[in-house]
Amino acid sequence: MPTRFGQLIIGTPGAGKTTYASGMQQFLSGLGRDVAVVNLDPANEEVPYEAAISLSDLVSLDSVMDRMALGPNGGLVYCMEYLEANIDWLLEKIDGLGSAKYLVFDFPGQVELFTHCSSVQRIMQRLTKEDFRLTVINLIDAHHCSEPSKFISASLLALTMMVQLEMPHINVLSKVDLMEQFGALPFNLEFFMDLQDMGRLLPYLDAPPARPDQGEEDGDNAAALEDSAAHAVFKAKRRRLHAAVCELVDDYGLVSFETLNIQSAESVGRLLARVDKANGYVFGASECASTAEAKYASKLFSSISSDTEMNAERTLLVQERYSTRLAEERATEMPAPMQVPQSPALRNAVIVGSRVALRGLVAKPELNGLVGVVAGGPSAKTGRLAVRLDNGQGGVQGPFQLKPENLVSLDGGVLGVSAP
Repeated sequence: MPTRFGQLIIGTPGAGKTTYASGMQQFLSGLGRDVAVVNLDPANEEVPYEAAISLSDLVSLDSVMDRMALGPNGGLVYCMEYLEANIDWLLEKIDGLGSAKYLVFDFPGQVELFTHCSSVQRIMQRLTKEDFRLTVINLIDAHHCSEPSKFISASLLALTMMVQLEMPHINVLSKVDLMEQFGALPFNLEFFMDLQDMGRLLPYLDAPPARPDQGEEDGDNAAALEDSAAHAVFKAKRRRLHAAVCELVDDYGLVSFETLNIQSAESVGRLLARVDKANGYVFGASECASTAEAKYASKLFSSISSDTEMNAERTLLVQERYSTRLAEERATEMPAPMQVPQSPALRNAVIVGSRVALRGLVAKPELNGLVGVVAGGPSAKTGRLAVRLDNGQGGVQGPFQLKPENLVSLDGGVLGVSAP
């Protein structure tokens, strides 16, 4: 069987595995990569993507539950064991797709399949033995970052999966654009991505998350519980347990996270670059079928030596776009918004050509942090400035009509006037 590359999508229920599979299929197809999705979740037959292979064609979860008197979780474990026993069926189906297919495997969301059940591990080992170069993508909902106890549990789960599966592995915080929906983060996003010292989360365990839907009655009940002696004993034990888990994860030093907004092509492309490095696809750049794919792989190959710089850039970019905490900190550090000269005779002469950075945009938060050049003076009607933005590839985009208070002059506090 020829060498094949692909991804194995796992993760907790509701983390967006099926949505990721659909989005990745569309993204890869846009690159010109010959992709096929394999649905290995027999409980999920109504999927938004076109499944080339479906496990439900081999075994029915409903039939297993009826005949074996099992619940949904037990039925899924049986289905994975049945697939392991009939792995040749899967290999024959894949072989029928053709040798050029890039494979995306969509697994069920029951985490015990990847932490306690050895069938999935043996299935992956068999695929590896058949020269499949695969990377595990473990999706975890990014909103866990707003609650330290949930994030600590998710990190322990990620570590357990990494040790159990023994595969190239990338942990991903999905839905990063919604990560602060359930409360502000105790630290910058960089802390949760690099995970250098989890013990710093312990002081935040006893602080309830600030949720917009929490009423006064809920707060009163929580306060009454906090005052009870039994709860004080519980909190002490809970803190010791979390401290032990944090120490365990830190000692292994294996867990870190990438971020993903599946609606952003840039975010998907950045994650795909990490995947292609992990499974070695990037080293097959000369075998790419399309010009677009060849250009992508060539660019990716040339960037391997600059991982540190790339990591710093992508962390800052994600924080700029999705974290209000960083925006608040930056607001105290950055210079005041640029001032527009009052004299009509000086406006265009002073403003046009000034280098600016964008901040505080609400309607288009994805533009915050980008740099550009003022292309036109303030409109007599709206007072907005025309700004062309650098696209990072030697070109420009825009112009955008922006308010002066959303711009910071890189030439000084007043547009076009150098700072002293």
